[in-house]
Amino acid sequence: MSIENKKSVLVPFLIIAGMFSIFGFVTWINSVLIPFMKVVCELTETQALLVATASYISFVVMGLPASFLIKKVGYRKGMSIGLALMAVGAIIFIPASGSRTYAMFLFGIFVQGAGMTILQTASNPYVTILGSIERAAQRISIMGICNKAAGALAAVILGSALLSGIQQVQDVLPTLNDSEKAVMLAESASSVITPYTIMAIVLASLAVLILFAPLPDLNLDKEDDESDADEKGSSKRTSIFQYPYLFLGVLALFCYVGVEVMAIDTIAAYGISLGMDGSVASAFPSYTIMCMIVGYCLGIILIPKFISQATALRISMILGVLLVFGVVFTPGEISIYLVAGLGLANALVWPAVWPLTLNKLGKFTKTASALLVMAIAGGALIPLIYGATLDNRKMAGVKKQSSPILNVTNQTLSFTKSYDSDVQKEAVDTINLKLDSVSIAINDKIDAEKIVNHVNSAKGRINKAYNKEIGFDSDFSNALYKKLFKGLDQTSVTYELVKSSKDVYAYSANLSDKSMLPNAIDSIIGILNEAKKESTEDNGTELVEDALKKFQIVKTGLSEKSELASTLEKSSIKLYEASELIRDSSKKASTFSYIIMLPLYLYILFFAIKGHKIGLEKD
Repeated sequence: MSIENKKSVLVPFLIIAGMFSIFGFVTWINSVLIPFMKVVCELTETQALLVATASYISFVVMGLPASFLIKKVGYRKGMSIGLALMAVGAIIFIPASGSRTYAMFLFGIFVQGAGMTILQTASNPYVTILGSIERAAQRISIMGICNKAAGALAAVILGSALLSGIQQVQDVLPTLNDSEKAVMLAESASSVITPYTIMAIVLASLAVLILFAPLPDLNLDKEDDESDADEKGSSKRTSIFQYPYLFLGVLALFCYVGVEVMAIDTIAAYGISLGMDGSVASAFPSYTIMCMIVGYCLGIILIPKFISQATALRISMILGVLLVFGVVFTPGEISIYLVAGLGLANALVWPAVWPLTLNKLGKFTKTASALLVMAIAGGALIPLIYGATLDNRKMAGVKKQSSPILNVTNQTLSFTKSYDSDVQKEAVDTINLKLDSVSIAINDKIDAEKIVNHVNSAKGRINKAYNKEIGFDSDFSNALYKKLFKGLDQTSVTYELVKSSKDVYAYSANLSDKSMLPNAIDSIIGILNEAKKESTEDNGTELVEDALKKFQIVKTGLSEKSELASTLEKSSIKLYEASELIRDSSKKASTFSYIIMLPLYLYILFFAIKGHKIGLEKD
């Protein structure tokens, strides 16, 4: 069945485009949620990637039930049910953020995924039949643009709300005791409440409105039966298992969704692992998505006028293979842009695989569509393999560096153990214990994750003790942030000046190399003096003067260092070397782990060359 009258096609086409935009927005929020959940729920890489698993595993669970549901209630009502489920999933985020329960977050994501499964199952066949089969890839490319444009918007909006300052939070956590850590993490987790409340309201409203949309319910069973009878030889096929190319196509789509999710959902976390600030890294998923949009536009122009769907798929997969090699063997920031470039390679896979797989299936089209939707589970499993590979390679890298790490921590321990005074004795004893624990973990060949935890904990406690010794302790930090920076936002001081004050404050508060701290303090004093000149309100002037007095105390503490401050400064600088060894191992592991994408691209290339022809009836 196909509908080719332009007037009858336009309105349904626009409505379906809106549906693609909606589940694009919801789907690609995962790229922001993964690094966000990793911090606020204190997760490993593999655990954080369960965000993608929870979202995409719902396609396996709900794939066939969604097909039966749509057969029972029709496409329009099916879309309404899908939107309503997505709204329920968004609401679940509210209590989940209050309790900071990762399992509840995952359940909310799963419920949203179930709603998207119904929405996808209803929408994809619609696009395929709204015109000729030869132009199906072109139409799906247009839908892909809607999907990815909304996804790019989601990454920017949610990224600014959730990832701004997330790196600073991660740096500060090791310096806090359990109660302070709980407060900071709870405050960070609460940032999801407003965006997800708005999302729930919008989705619930659309669930009602779609019921009145001018969408005809399509009777594919009758049309498919007629089509099947008309096709030469097709009437002899009584089972879906008589179409080998269908199952090869399902596997190709499974692989594709895995690499697509990796290219979008892991790039922000990858950028952070390379040392990028969270607010900067949150934009990286948008780069991948924009590359996909470029690919979709090329598909609209080139298919089928200049190249076939199969040819476009072959070219895309060759590009994907080349880019994966580039990511793995190109160091530093350039590799981030190569990961983003995978969006261009991925763009035409979905619009090409669907029509190639559904070709000449007749009455089995609806069931085949459900199987293809279930293949989206590749987004659940393949990122987990990436996460496990990444965690294992990180720990292997740390083990490989265990000797130089031990050398650094032992030198640090010699500094802290040489200090003999009752001032902050408990804090120094705890630091010594953490440094001793590194030695024990390395000598006893304990899991490398323990080594990382002990080094980070020792570093955090050294920073905290040092800051306290110079008058820059957590009580001062919290009071200053709440009183000054939140107060300055309400004064006449310019936005740029307030932002600079916050940035320099965060830098000075969390700096590992304490030899640089005096310069940072001088910078923030200079900025606050500028703020004092600009502030015309009494309240603003008072806040700035109060902050200046406190920073002058810190400056005095830096210039007239106590014995403990000097010891801790040397310790911090030395232990920073161990942190850099660990960070370097993490960078290398993050880069190399993208190699798992290579066999996936190669299989899709096989499907494009030969797989889509296996078992296909010749005209």
